[in-house]
Amino acid sequence: MMIADLHCDLLCYLQRDPKRTPHDRAVRCSIPQLREGGVKVQTMAIFSETTPGSSENGWAQAEIFRQLSLKYSDDFFLLRKSEDIDAIPLGKIGIIPAIESMSALCGEKDDLEAMLERVDLLLKKIGKILYVSLTWNTENRFGGGALTNVGLKEDGKRVLSYLDERGIAIDLSHTSDRLAYDILNEIDRQGLKIQVLASHSNMRTIANFPRNLPDEISREIIRREGVIGLNFIRYLLGKESPSNFAKHVEHLLFIGGAKHMCFGADFFYHGDFSLGKSVDELFFSDYDNASTYNKMIDLVKKELALPKEILQDFSYNNFRNLFCKRS
Repeated sequence: MMIADLHCDLLCYLQRDPKRTPHDRAVRCSIPQLREGGVKVQTMAIFSETTPGSSENGWAQAEIFRQLSLKYSDDFFLLRKSEDIDAIPLGKIGIIPAIESMSALCGEKDDLEAMLERVDLLLKKIGKILYVSLTWNTENRFGGGALTNVGLKEDGKRVLSYLDERGIAIDLSHTSDRLAYDILNEIDRQGLKIQVLASHSNMRTIANFPRNLPDEISREIIRREGVIGLNFIRYLLGKESPSNFAKHVEHLLFIGGAKHMCFGADFFYHGDFSLGKSVDELFFSDYDNASTYNKMIDLVKKELALPKEILQDFSYNNFRNLFCKRS
């Protein structure tokens, strides 16, 4: 099946060492692995932790992304507008950027308005950014990350207004629960039309971890016509068996997510982000890179006996529908 994926960390991998290339299999989402996995569309995260110099890292990654479809024109096709998703040339992979933590574009001491103007210039060059998350795992000037209990801050509210004006979605994958609820309430309070999604999160009911979504937030994403990208991270699936992936799919279907689930595998180079865990704790060995999407589909099909239509929606169509709404 054709695959569309909501999240990978290829850009961060390339930014950390100029000798690296998108053909390096160590990153788990390399060009050969994407091709082997049948990936038609790949979202690429611009990411930095909230540290001094975070925006320098993020803007370097933005330039790397801008150059990808030029330097690797035989492989990548830049998705600048909604209709491009149905015009991807045969043999190419459609790519679109996203922002994983606003710290990647605006550090704690940067001028926010100046940085948002800089984002406007970036949009003129690349056309679209699919989504923005305000935080990663820790707290920043915009709000609280997934491992905190901090809510939405004033700078976060300003970014929400900006996203609304530019038609960019807000990502809840790395929010604290409090921040997620604050974002949803702020959207309603201001009457914003921001698309809400979770780019790479699983179901907390199945694997009880703060990075996974509680059902109430999952249901809100579904109610607001967003999508949830299920990821391949072992401890977020439940480390006993890769069959747990099917349990997350089953639960998402149970709460009404048939038209709202996607892949958000979150493949990255473990040498850059160990997260205090071994390689075996990060990925199941048979599902540890972008060549394995259809293998995971086969596992889900075996465990749940789902009809082909649901699997096709999960693999590609739900992402496409979301992308086409982001004009």
